[in-house]
Amino acid sequence: MGAYHTLDLSLDEKFTIFKSEWDSIALMLVEQAADPTQHADLAAVIMHEGLAYVCLVTSTTTIVRAKIDINIPRKRPGLPTTQHEKGMTRFFEQIMQALERHVRFDIVKCVILASPGFVREQFFDYLMQTSMKQDKRVFLENKGKFVLVHSSSGHKHALKEVLMDSSIQSKLANTKAAAEVNALNDFYQMLKVDQSRAFYGAVCGCMRMKHRRCVCAMRYV
Repeated sequence: MGAYHTLDLSLDEKFTIFKSEWDSIALMLVEQAADPTQHADLAAVIMHEGLAYVCLVTSTTTIVRAKIDINIPRKRPGLPTTQHEKGMTRFFEQIMQALERHVRFDIVKCVILASPGFVREQFFDYLMQTSMKQDKRVFLENKGKFVLVHSSSGHKHALKEVLMDSSIQSKLANTKAAAEVNALNDFYQMLKVDQSRAFYGAVCGCMRMKHRRCVCAMRYV
């Protein structure tokens, strides 16, 4: 698991993957790769004024579903802020449309809104107010799934630091992404504390598979 090979393919080029034996894990990974929206239970919007990334986070990867990039006029001292406000409204409207189009709230358990400053709060207020005016019940009924977090920027690489923020770990506890991270951390901790418990032969592994035991049970053998 975790090994990969690089293959260059042209756009729209058809290809076939051959494998001598397709186990349940391999089939699951292929299914997830074919349609990540069916399995991603964590969504995130990383933003700052004029730039936003709408992402889906699976147990193995982060997928950018939409990028919103709008030129928003700056606020200037002594001048009306009308153009700036109109630009922000247009910006928030496009983020809202992207969430509606790409996030399946029947699957997603948590939606992270992250930004520097107060952009995330401004967007969330816009989202709720607009949803009430337009009767967009999907957002109103899932209001509790939104988590507002600080990020250093609105670029997509900031998502990594957001996911490591201890203040939201409890909110992410039931997502697949958090489960994978926690399992890996537990494994590394086990290696540090007692290395002998991390070594198993093929016979032991097969016996555990036959009895449908999980790795958690194996670590106490």
